[in-house]
This record gives sequence, C-alpha cells and structure tokens, in this order.
Amino acid sequence: MQLAMLQNTARRVFSARFRSKIESFNALLIVYEVEKGTWRGFVYPYGETIEANTKKKTLKTLRSLVEAYYKTAKQYDFPEHLVNGGLTNPMDKTVFNWAVRNKDFMDKAHSKSGVVDSKYYYAETFKPQA
Repeated sequence: MQLAMLQNTARRVFSARFRSKIESFNALLIVYEVEKGTWRGFVYPYGETIEANTKKKTLKTLRSLVEAYYKTAKQYDFPEHLVNGGLTNPMDKTVFNWAVRNKDFMDKAHSKSGVVDSKYYYAETFKPQA
C-alpha cells in the first residue's frame, strides 16, 4: 500500500525521458566515490544520506537506514513529509540528475536485479519485503 503521491513522483522521476514504465521499486539507493577514501550515499525520495570510507560500509549503513525509514513511513501510512525528503546536497542532486537521465543506468535499475555497479558508484533499488 503506497500513497498515490509517492507513486506519481516515482513514475515522473524514474521514467523521465524514457517510455513509461511502472516503477518496480520504492526507492533508489546511490553510493558514489567523492574522492579516494570517501564514499557518499543517498536514498531518493526519502532524502537519507551517509558518508563513510568504503563503498561497502556506506551501502550497508544506507540499507539499514532505508529499511528503518520505510518501516516508520509505513507505520504512519506514508505521510508526505516522510516519503518526499528530497535531496539537499548539491553533489547528490548532480549525481541523481545524471542517473535518471542515463538510459543504461535506468534500464539496469528497472531490471530484475535492480543493481547498477561500477568502480566509482553503486546503485540499487529498494523493494520492501512483502
């Protein structure tokens, strides 16, 4: 059970510039290397962010945050102020805008695995357990 607002936002953002697709996930986690030894991650649309010294550590912490965040939002029937945190960091906004405009990236995000991986960034989709 998701709010129509969250579904419309996800559909607009995740399907921008591409033929329409039904969103196959609730959130997008992106982790990227800021500089050697510094990784940053965020979750769209929740707005959660984290920085750590490895990709693995950043992703692990981000996964924990998004699970907790989703459970809290679900408990309160997905209120708008919890499910649409937005991105406030300019670097996160730049990375996000690049990701949603990149056809290969979005095709992989919408794939069955929902994973996009490279040496300098990693993304995965958040699909809550039933």
